[in-house]
Amino acid sequence: MNLVKMQESNCVPVAVFEEAQRAIFHLLPAKSREHYEKVFAEFNEWIEKRGVMTINEEVMLSYFLNLKKKYAVSSLWSKYSMLKATIKVYKNTDIGNYSKLTAYLKSESRGHKPKKAAILERAHNEEFLTRTCDKEYLMIKVALIMGISGACRCCELTNLKSTDVKDAGSYLLVSIPDTKAGISRKFTIIEEGFCVNAIEICRKYYIPFRPIRLPQDRFFLRYMNQKCTCQPVGINTLAKVPSIVASFLNLPNAEL
Repeated sequence: MNLVKMQESNCVPVAVFEEAQRAIFHLLPAKSREHYEKVFAEFNEWIEKRGVMTINEEVMLSYFLNLKKKYAVSSLWSKYSMLKATIKVYKNTDIGNYSKLTAYLKSESRGHKPKKAAILERAHNEEFLTRTCDKEYLMIKVALIMGISGACRCCELTNLKSTDVKDAGSYLLVSIPDTKAGISRKFTIIEEGFCVNAIEICRKYYIPFRPIRLPQDRFFLRYMNQKCTCQPVGINTLAKVPSIVASFLNLPNAEL
């Protein structure tokens, strides 16, 4: 059914209907909308292959029974959450009311023990900051300091700009304008917070060694030969910082 026919069947002016569709589009989380859409597209592909014409509890039970063959229980709950949002938006159906479906997912969760990622303790971080040389690990040290000071996500460190870091003399003020919650926040880096002079380490990285002209203003740049290059550090590299710390300290399960 095209847009005009949908509008006519609902007796709603086209302009109003189009505005409503734009509003509905923003009901999904902006940062993870692409992931939500992908999960929804996979579901649509499955029901088309099965010749399903409607969505009901039996259809959803069948779908998740098939997903169980490929995914862990934790992934099933994640896909359930995303499908619950997208099906409600695009199909006007609330699968959250399907008690048998949630009962099935809960039954599959019994006895399941999620794998817990290893956690770096304060002593580990301090040992890494103390023992490593700036020549090789300066960027990693700064990422570790900022990540700890601001409880930053990898995406927040990746998108951080040089203009988001202000030197106030006795401390550094870091602004995170775009958070997962959509609310900006700020945090400080002070000398007393670490076993090393964290302020000087950060200054050493972002003040004297940065290229003068850059095509973008990303704070974290690749560090080679004791200077920053024009190449920004990607989110995958920043996500590996805890693993790099653990590997240097020869901790078990450093890859986790």
